[in-house]
Amino acid sequence: MLKEQLRKLFFVRSATVQGHVSREIDTVLKGRLDNQTAAALLTCSLDEALSIMDLWISVSDLDKRVPRCFKVFLDKLAAHSERLTVPQTLQILFYCAIYRKLTSAVKEKLRQTVFENVASLDHLQLELVCFAFYVLKVDCRDFPKFLSTVAERAPDVGPDLKLTITSLKFLRQNNYLDVELFRKLSTKLPKVDLETEVSSVECCHLLQSFVSARFYDEDLFQRIQKKVLKDIQTQTEFYGEYSTDELVQMHPSQRLRIKDLANFLYSLATINHEIEEVGLVASDLKNRLEGGEYNGMPYFLVQSVYALSLQGIYDVELLAAVFSEETVWKLVQDGWKDAQRWLYCLYKNCQIEFPEGVKVAEVSEARLQNGLPKDFFNIGFEMSCRDESLIENVRKDLAKEYGPDAILAGQVRSMCNGH
Repeated sequence: MLKEQLRKLFFVRSATVQGHVSREIDTVLKGRLDNQTAAALLTCSLDEALSIMDLWISVSDLDKRVPRCFKVFLDKLAAHSERLTVPQTLQILFYCAIYRKLTSAVKEKLRQTVFENVASLDHLQLELVCFAFYVLKVDCRDFPKFLSTVAERAPDVGPDLKLTITSLKFLRQNNYLDVELFRKLSTKLPKVDLETEVSSVECCHLLQSFVSARFYDEDLFQRIQKKVLKDIQTQTEFYGEYSTDELVQMHPSQRLRIKDLANFLYSLATINHEIEEVGLVASDLKNRLEGGEYNGMPYFLVQSVYALSLQGIYDVELLAAVFSEETVWKLVQDGWKDAQRWLYCLYKNCQIEFPEGVKVAEVSEARLQNGLPKDFFNIGFEMSCRDESLIENVRKDLAKEYGPDAILAGQVRSMCNGH
């Protein structure tokens, strides 16, 4: 049972959660409620703790700050000696996903319950697990049976495609790229209306999952591109109506984020599906650049501009931005190796296809090479940085095309090493 003082604090907070008090009073109230909740969690049972956290979530602002009471809650879970039940596990995963925080001790408890009970989870429960594991970056590669179960149930495109996309994001994060999964999805997705059932961001995730598995579905990709470009055109009006801060804070369902746009372009380019309406795309990138959306995150600008170059598309203003000393310094400073490689390759592309792009560069080729591995152009080195599942998919595709005797175990990697 809640102590009277804590009960009163929850009641007052629920009455003021709509912001009908000054910021100062609200800050004091939240601080007192956080401390009182943390104190109550120290002495209650696990089931009582879950009920208290339910109350906390219902009256919380759910901002990015992890409250003290949630840290106490995680400590309590780590010290809990009994096996967690499935309902408890799902509830805890929900809380952890909200705050994007999970300790190692609690993670293992949650994984254990999920892995042992995956067969009993219904569709919604499994998608909650996939969503939480995805945002918390829980590695499940050591339990392939769980990944295969998720993959087996993912093609079951029900009334809500969003749930399936959640599974695909989780599987991609764990490098589970079974071509058969996408072959099954490819037969069912034509019946789904992308225009009404999913957002552009979810379409980008769907596209990225297919491309990661190197499974090409021309009709699906064209439908996705049509929807995304339509939304980019609609969202062009936002630049005159909202400040950059307001644009960045918009929910992904309302507006594509810079990383969504980058992944969309990169996915199409790397699978060699023609990027359409390049003028609209370039204009949107420049609007975001001018508004400062890439400040501090040039990674996604480099990825976008490099993706365009793969299809022979260049823009002097965008090239000047990515070849600036500030961008190069930021990539090196933050250790973004992929972006450093893209930028160097973009520079070499410009030398061959668009020399004007090299002329606007503030940096030299030698400066772009700084920080790249010495074996950068060695295919064997690059392949050694990739997950073995990618090599295995290549083996399967080659064996299917040329027969099982054509590809021997380990031969793909040997060929890539030049032997």
